Amino acid sequence: MTPAEIAAFGDNDNDREMLAHVGLGVAMRNGTDSVKEVADLITPHDNNHEGVLDVIDTILADQG
Repeated sequence: MTPAEIAAFGDNDNDREMLAHVGLGVAMRNGTDSVKEVADLITPHDNNHEGVLDVIDTILADQG
């Protein structure tokens, strides 16, 4: 598996490097501005309202 095949989710500054090194870096809606700056995508909902699940569902639907 290559980094381009990986999606990662983060919401805090310690997640910046991880999001920058994967194929799809996803910041949570309620994440820090710093994390949102390096992300490829920002979730439509926060991590308390199925933000991760919504994006995973979209990724899997696109694969089908």
